Parts: sequence; structure tokens; C-alpha cells
Amino acid sequence: MIFFAATIYTLGFFYSTMPIVISKLYLLLPTNETYTGKFLFRIEHVLDVDKYFNLLMLHGIISVFFIVSIWIAADGMFILCTQHVCALFECIRYNMERIQSPDFATMNIEDDEAYHIIIGCIKSYKRALKFSELLSSTYATYYLFLLGNVVIAGSFSAAELIMVETQLDEVIRIVSCNAGLLLHIFYLSLMSQRMIDHSSGFHEVIYNCNWYKISIRSQKLLRFTLQRASKPCQIKAGKLYVMSMENFSSILQVSMSYIAMLTSLQ
Repeated sequence: MIFFAATIYTLGFFYSTMPIVISKLYLLLPTNETYTGKFLFRIEHVLDVDKYFNLLMLHGIISVFFIVSIWIAADGMFILCTQHVCALFECIRYNMERIQSPDFATMNIEDDEAYHIIIGCIKSYKRALKFSELLSSTYATYYLFLLGNVVIAGSFSAAELIMVETQLDEVIRIVSCNAGLLLHIFYLSLMSQRMIDHSSGFHEVIYNCNWYKISIRSQKLLRFTLQRASKPCQIKAGKLYVMSMENFSSILQVSMSYIAMLTSLQ
């Protein structure tokens, strides 16, 4: 989370301060070329950008900082909840491994420790599933709009970088913006993939345990648990798109297709 936040803040810094940095470099470098700094947004029809350039740049830098902070805060909550779900599955995995001892095979249900351990694991597993479903439904609409924004904004900005002759500061801003968008989706897909891996690995623990050494009633509980464990927990965007590393590559392919289409229209 610290690495993610530091990277996003760094990209936001490059995005918002490049007009000032490049203009200072042109003053220091021995060159006869002139450089005209451009504001972050197009507001020439509202204000005199040249007259209030420094004040507007200060406002733009502060605005980008707070926008990025909200972005990191929302993703941080998602990462925290995802890590909590993964921790729940790890606790269940640890408890399931405790039934590997052959001493648990008994006919008395009160003394059948394996049976009670499996019952506790099933209750914890239901709570983990309920929490993951709540997490998925909470972020479904948000991630749907986020993916659409990444594909559209990234494709148009990359096409602009290829087709339009831009200044150095604009090139750095476009690259920083696209890098931030891709890193955002990559990190969310990575955390969602971790939850898929932890939930799908639950049935492997059941297969690897000494299920043949426990009582028949305990084996029946494992059989019903296996049926549900075969379906991993997933984070979906709009109940259509599954957030995973495999589908992250499809986003890149779609973006490249839109870039190729936009450049062909030049």
C-alpha cells in the first residue's frame, strides 16, 4: 500500500508540476528556443492564464494532490478489505490442516474433534464468503465506470501522444497519466487475483488432508464443502467483468485496439 501510494503521488507530482519544471529548465539551459508554459486545464476563455499563471498552477497542484489522495483512500479501503478476506481463508486453511492426525477418528460425536473443527471451518468459510460478496457488490458500479474511464481516457491520450506534436511537458503529463491509470487497474486486479487464489486453494487443503482417517460424518461435511469451494470468490465490475490478472491483459488489448483505430483515422 505504501509503494502504491508513493508511486501514485509521484506520478501526480510529474503531472501537475511539469509546466513549471520545464520552464525553469529552459531558463537555465543555454538555448535560444522559447518555451511557453501551458496550464493543466483549458481555461483560456475564462481567465488570463499568462497573468495568473503561478496562482493557477498552485491551485492546480493542490487540486491534483487532493484528487489523488481520494483515489488512494478509496483503493486503500479496498486493499484492506481484500487482505482481510485473504486472512480469513488462511485461518480456515490452518484449521483444516489440524484434522490430519489419525487420532481424530472416533465414533463418539462429542469426542470427535475433527467433526467440530470442520464445523468451525464451515462457519468461518460462510462468513468469508458473505464478506467477499458484500465487498464485490459494493465496488461493482465503481469499478465498471473506472474500467470504462481507463480504456477511453488512456486510448485517447495515447493516440494524442502519437498523432499530435506536443511539448515536452505535455508528453510527460500524458505518460504520467496513462502510467497512473494502468498502475491503478493493475494493483486492483492483483489484489482481486490474490483473493481468487486464496479462495480457490481451499479445496486443495481438503484434498491433501487425511480425510480417509476421520469419521464418516466428518467426511460428509467435507464433501458438501468441496462443492462450494470449487467456485472461487471474485470481484466483479458491474457483475460482468471479473477483476483478475488474466482479464487485465484483455484491458490492455482493448486499449491498444482503440489506439490503433484512432491513429488510423488521422
